[in-house]
Amino acid sequence: MRMLNKLLHRTQPVAPASPHAAACPHTTLIPRWDEAADMGHEARVSSYTCEACQQRFTAQQGQRLRHTEAERVRQLAR
Repeated sequence: MRMLNKLLHRTQPVAPASPHAAACPHTTLIPRWDEAADMGHEARVSSYTCEACQQRFTAQQGQRLRHTEAERVRQLAR
């Protein structure tokens, strides 16, 4: 980015993202399993990773997020 600023003769850096930016809604959770034989079994998921922000959740946290996903998406649409 610095190089682009130099090429375009920009003297001030680009402003950073607002500290009040909306939090990630964690709507795309990727399941992870400890063993390949467990893959595909919902009850054997060891953790979840949010595809958008890369935050990791325990199996219990991920299941709670998946159950409330529809409500969180509705709130985003408002």
